[in-house]
Amino acid sequence: MHKTIIQPPDTVNEAFDDLLSEMYLSNVQNRLRQLNEPTNNDCKRWVWELIQNATNANKFKRVTK
Repeated sequence: MHKTIIQPPDTVNEAFDDLLSEMYLSNVQNRLRQLNEPTNNDCKRWVWELIQNATNANKFKRVTK
């Protein structure tokens, strides 16, 4: 048996794309707001997270001679 796939009208696809774009922009705006207005905890943690990231990156570094 052969199945026929019915495509939604372009307006539905456009509406879906617009919705995804709006959701993405909203998430980016929220994250930028968080970065521009760090909490006291964020201010205390960033140095330690930077050190941890450097340590993790160093574990995977291959030294060749």
